[in-house]
Amino acid sequence: MRHSIRAPKPFGRDLAPFLLRFTYDLCRNMTGGLDARQVEDSAREYLERHNISVYLEDAVCRLLDDRPEKPAKFLSEYFDSVLRGTNTLLREYEYVKATPQNRLSFVDRFGEVLKGRNASYTATEYHHLVELICPDFPYDVIARAMDIAECRGKIPVAYDDNGLAKSKLPGSTFIPCLRICFSYLEFFELSHHALREGFAKAYSQTCNSEPQAGCTAVEELGDEKEITKTVSETLSNAINKLQTDGLFIPPEPVIEMAIRAACKHIHETPVSFPDVYHSFLTEILKAVEDPRTARSSY
Repeated sequence: MRHSIRAPKPFGRDLAPFLLRFTYDLCRNMTGGLDARQVEDSAREYLERHNISVYLEDAVCRLLDDRPEKPAKFLSEYFDSVLRGTNTLLREYEYVKATPQNRLSFVDRFGEVLKGRNASYTATEYHHLVELICPDFPYDVIARAMDIAECRGKIPVAYDDNGLAKSKLPGSTFIPCLRICFSYLEFFELSHHALREGFAKAYSQTCNSEPQAGCTAVEELGDEKEITKTVSETLSNAINKLQTDGLFIPPEPVIEMAIRAACKHIHETPVSFPDVYHSFLTEILKAVEDPRTARSSY
């Protein structure tokens, strides 16, 4: 199968509605006599759970772009690349992150790029390397992976005058951190936002915005239980969509434990919000599972 570098753009051409409607109609025709709505809902749940529409839409779009003489062979090679995990190479970031399977495959391929390189790199250098196989891969994901390495006690992260991480990390240590970061990316982003929002709501009028480095009036903070409740509710509402999309989420007891640790941390010691989130993230990383152990659905 040919792989070519394409200009970064949202993958697909909105073929999903057409493909899904075709699938639903086919299901109804094959299950005559059953409630149409029930059949459609069942089909939708199955396709969404396995991210089938993502691959169907992408496969058809690439088929129409290339218009090969043997379309069946082209489609066979496309889905074979999905199974082998090579489908993410030289693809746009939107496609790379579109499914959990894609994310794990991409990190594995990047690990192969680094294999044999007995060297350590900064976040900027890792970003340049990852751009070789995904030209529009964002730096922020690499930087967050370095933060995870720090929380796991792998390195003390130092930053230059431009706010870029300058600490170096060997590939054998960086790849597991990137795998966790990329797989749980939305959870980390939502939890960061939820913690900020939750603490901002619970803070006193003295600190009437989100927690800042200079805001250390611990005695004027809201009740610890109230803060914990506020943050828990905010984060719970935020991750409902992640569960629907089938993305990786830490177990609920682990999340609650991390929230309690963060809330306790801010009451015990006057700290900045980054310190609080660091406490939360450290607790999450103690229990989060390696995404590769998750059940494959392909």
